[in-house]
Amino acid sequence: VVFFVFNDPATTELYTLSLHDALPISREGGLHRPAPERERSVIDPRQLATVLEEVGSLTRRAGDAILATVESLGEIEEKADGSPVTRADRAANDVIVEGLRGLDPSLTIVSEEGDVERTLKEAGSLYWLVDPLDGTKEFIKGRPEYTVNVALVEDGVPILGAIQVPVSGRLYLGARGVGARRVDAGVATPLAPD
Repeated sequence: VVFFVFNDPATTELYTLSLHDALPISREGGLHRPAPERERSVIDPRQLATVLEEVGSLTRRAGDAILATVESLGEIEEKADGSPVTRADRAANDVIVEGLRGLDPSLTIVSEEGDVERTLKEAGSLYWLVDPLDGTKEFIKGRPEYTVNVALVEDGVPILGAIQVPVSGRLYLGARGVGARRVDAGVATPLAPD
């Protein structure tokens, strides 16, 4: 599943950060569509590298919150769309939402654990897109095929994103004008453009 693709205008290269193929690519249908204009965020595009590091840290903390629930899943509930939600989904979501609000409280956070359609309609042209535990069904089954996903979307196009694999600790980071990289055990490996 491709979580986000961005064209880096600084280099005219296209980057794709991908996930496992456990879920169909269209399942989030329409989350990247442009929303009505509103006042721009206080996040300066020149500061994307710094914001990217902070978002990477948030995804790591969310991954740790997920792993802390592995031994005790608790009650598994069902969302309105029929998909499962666990204590791990909520714990990761809480970490991410609190952290993103600390970065820029003016930005809307469109999270899979919230009312996606309503918040997407309220979102301006710049908003956070979050799936705090992508692969909940795999998580419940004890399979290591789940991730933490956070993206900053501008005018319907992801311009920054982080994908963290809690079981391995692997982290993928990318932002417009910054490039993309994979981080394993603190060692960063640049990812080549597609």
